[in-house]
Amino acid sequence: MVDLVDQIEGVRFLGREWLLYLWYESERMGAEDVEALREDATVPLVRPPQELFTPPGVDPFALYVTSPLVLESRFDVVERVSITGTEPSESNEARAALREGKLPAKLKLEIIRGEREWACTLDGDTLSMSGVRLPAELKKEEEAALEERLYLLGELEAMLDALLQQYVELRLSKRFTSSVRPAMREWLLSSVD
Repeated sequence: MVDLVDQIEGVRFLGREWLLYLWYESERMGAEDVEALREDATVPLVRPPQELFTPPGVDPFALYVTSPLVLESRFDVVERVSITGTEPSESNEARAALREGKLPAKLKLEIIRGEREWACTLDGDTLSMSGVRLPAELKKEEEAALEERLYLLGELEAMLDALLQQYVELRLSKRFTSSVRPAMREWLLSSVD
């Protein structure tokens, strides 16, 4: 009988692959699309709505990678690269680390939906969130503010859960090997402008 630790180790790669996929997808979404998702925006979407982050059960949102970005090797000797600064995911150093076989171990995400903005760091091994920043609260009363914060945290969890579920379904599909993996490989090998 395989014990729990062996089962966890057997699928640990999935979290890091998911973070890499989120990074890839976030770079496909342009700044114009992020602005178009804001409620008061007058900018039209550059990408069709189905290509934005629209997992089942949640409203469309934009997602992008911010600083810091931590990449680690998957081999016995752990090599870690931590990239900071503005737009670390678009740095040549980050792409070089990916080409060397490193995968995102921790990824800081900014999520925008309408006028609301969330931020959190996802751990690729445990899929846990840390450093969560919620949208500003509107309610002033203590109890109402707490309820609003819990609601906003639930919204963040729902978006991330839906993204993970969508990724697992994609990862198990034939489409992943026929079109997504080759597109990601092409992205990985492309140079950063």
